[in-house]
Amino acid sequence: MRSRIFIKLLAAFVFVIAATTITIDFSVRRAWEASLRQEINRNLIQKTLLLAHRVEVEPTQSLQDIASQEAQAASARATIIDPTGKVLADSEAQASTMENHAQRKEFVAALHGKVGSDERRSRTLGVPFLYVAAPISGGAVRFAYPLSELEATTQLVRHTLWFSSGLAFIVALVIAAITAQYSARRLRRIVGFAERIASGDLSARIAEGSSDEIGQVAAALDKTARKLEESFSALQTSQRQLETLLNSMQDAVIAVDADGRVQWANRGMDRLALQRTRLHAPIVETVRDPDFLTALSGATDTQRVTARRAASIIPGRTFDVTAAPMPGGGAVAVLRDLTETERVETTRPAFIANVSRQQSRPRVSGDNP
Repeated sequence: MRSRIFIKLLAAFVFVIAATTITIDFSVRRAWEASLRQEINRNLIQKTLLLAHRVEVEPTQSLQDIASQEAQAASARATIIDPTGKVLADSEAQASTMENHAQRKEFVAALHGKVGSDERRSRTLGVPFLYVAAPISGGAVRFAYPLSELEATTQLVRHTLWFSSGLAFIVALVIAAITAQYSARRLRRIVGFAERIASGDLSARIAEGSSDEIGQVAAALDKTARKLEESFSALQTSQRQLETLLNSMQDAVIAVDADGRVQWANRGMDRLALQRTRLHAPIVETVRDPDFLTALSGATDTQRVTARRAASIIPGRTFDVTAAPMPGGGAVAVLRDLTETERVETTRPAFIANVSRQQSRPRVSGDNP
């Protein structure tokens, strides 16, 4: 099954090729037809002027003979009229049986001293004709050229253009399909690479030999993956260093999120809890001391450092609890064992009193000084 990328690329190529082919075919055909019509019109004007010139210079020659001869030479129908529009000679019909031509568009211009032309379909033959008329002394002359050959030639050219366009379209379509398949394959490689990065495989790499836009995207993604791997490696190194530092502390350290769930704890905390602290578990499962919990909640709620003294974490031992808020919510607490310190503080007065009594007892002879 073809990928959607391939189908979209191929559809875009097909649309562009089809639009270009149709536009070129239409433009070329119209330009060719216009050029051919202009050439026929120019040649017929020249032949009409030559007919007018011959009528002028050969006044003794029969108008019917001149019309017949010139019509055969020009491959067109020749007609000669007087100033009133009466037909004097025609190469294909009896002049006496023809209607008045004074109102024909081309003759209207010719009878006013100009070269006139018109294109219309013959009512009797059903074939389009090009009519060109030129003035003469005492009337006007006209050639009528059938455009049926032009239409046949135009149809032939149109069919040739369609065949050539179709062939070019097929070739272009094959090339477009190959190009679309190649581009789609490259894009699928980039998508697969991006999915590997998203899944956490920062060691993934992609190489594109081309320097086009797709190659630039691949290179940018590859550079991003390298930067991410370097940053993640540096982050892991910092995390290991922090863990080593925290684990080397004698004090217990534990951090919780805003919901009171354990995020991490050092080895001191594991020793204190007599088991490995379970991550993402509620803190009350590890420590139930109310003063400890109050210090954590106070730091989380007030966003200030909170200190408490906890005496029920371990029976017979006292801990100084200092909790500080974390930027992302939650708090981190440091537990310092004060048991030995309190014992020393407790025994110190008795020790001092004992020393004082020893110093105040009177000496007797024989005692060493």
